[in-house]
Amino acid sequence: MKRAFAIAILILVSSARSGAEQLPIRTYTTADGLARDRINKIVSDPRGYLWFCTSDGLSRFDGYEFVNYTTAHGLPHRQVFDLLITRSGDYWVATSAGLAHFNPIATTPGSKFKAYVPTDRRDSEVITDLFEDSTGTIWISSGNGLHVLRQSGNDWQIEYVSLGEKPDEGLDLTAIVEASPGVLWIGTEQGLFRRFNDGHVERFGVEDGLPHPHVRGLLRDPDGTIWVATGLGLCRLVANVQQGKSIVERLYTKKDGMANDGIFSIFRTSSSWLWLATNLGLSQFSPDPVPGGGHFINYTREHGISDGIRAIAEDQDGNLWIGSESAGAMKITRRGFTSYSEADGLELSRIAALGEDH
Repeated sequence: MKRAFAIAILILVSSARSGAEQLPIRTYTTADGLARDRINKIVSDPRGYLWFCTSDGLSRFDGYEFVNYTTAHGLPHRQVFDLLITRSGDYWVATSAGLAHFNPIATTPGSKFKAYVPTDRRDSEVITDLFEDSTGTIWISSGNGLHVLRQSGNDWQIEYVSLGEKPDEGLDLTAIVEASPGVLWIGTEQGLFRRFNDGHVERFGVEDGLPHPHVRGLLRDPDGTIWVATGLGLCRLVANVQQGKSIVERLYTKKDGMANDGIFSIFRTSSSWLWLATNLGLSQFSPDPVPGGGHFINYTREHGISDGIRAIAEDQDGNLWIGSESAGAMKITRRGFTSYSEADGLELSRIAALGEDH
C-alpha cells in the first residue's frame, strides 16, 4: 500500500515537475540550536533520536530540541564526518583528528569522548566514514588508507590494512559496504576496491567502466545489487564482477533526468525508494521511466530544497531528512502538505472549493 501511494505521488509530481510546487519542509539551523549549518552526515539511532555530524561538533535532536557535543566535551576535533552506532550499542565518532568513543553518562567536563588516532600514515588521522560488517568488525575510512578497529583487553587500537596501494600513494577513502560476508566494496577518490576475507584485493577505475575515479557513496540493495555514486553519475554494478571486464551494468546521468551528475550521498528509504544528494538538490530514482521520460524526479530550490545537499536520512516516522552544505537540515514531512500556486498554473491563488474526480 505504501509503495502504491508513493508511485501515485511520483506520477503526480513528475507531471508537474516544471512547476514550483512547495514541498512540506521544515528547516532547522543554528537559530534552532543546531551546532552548525554545514552537515556532513545524518544518523538515526534505535531510540528515535537523530544525530547530525556538523562542521562544529555533533548535534542530537529529540524532535523538539538539540543537544550539542563539541571539543569542550572531549571531541578531538570540531569537524565531524560520521557516527557509527554498533549493534552492541557503542557510539563511535569520525572526526578530522581521529576516532572518538562516546560515553554519554560521563559527568566530568571534557570526558565524554576518548580519542583514538592512527599515526602510521600521513593524513590517516582524518576519519571520513565508519562501517560495521556482519561479523561486528569496525572498518575505518581515513584520509590515507583503510584501517580496522581491534579490541585489545579493555581498550581499542587502530590497525592499518593495505589495499595494495603504493607506499607513497595517498588513498582517500570515502565509503564502505559489504557485498557478502567477508567481501567489502571500498570507495575512494582514486577508484573502487573489492577486498576479500583472505586479504586479496581487486582495484577498479575508469578503464573498468567507472565514469569517474571519485567514488562518493556506496549502497547495497537487499537483492545484492551494488550502487556506486560518483562525481559523474550513478552506476549499477554487474552481478558478477570480473577483472578485465566492465563492472558497470548501467550508468545514470543528467541525460536520464538526474538533477546533477555530481552525487554526494546515496540513501534507500524503508519504502525502498532510492534518493541521491547532489549540488543542485535532491533526486528520486525510479527503476521504470517516469512520465515525460527519464528515471528521476528532482526537487530543487524552486520546491523549497536548498542547493549543496550532502546527507540524506529517514526518521522512525518515515520522514525524509536532508543535510546541506550551508543551509542546515531540512525535514520533508511524509504526510505533510504540498502547496500549489499561480506559478503551477492556478488561475487564482484564492481557493473556494475542492472536488474529487473518478
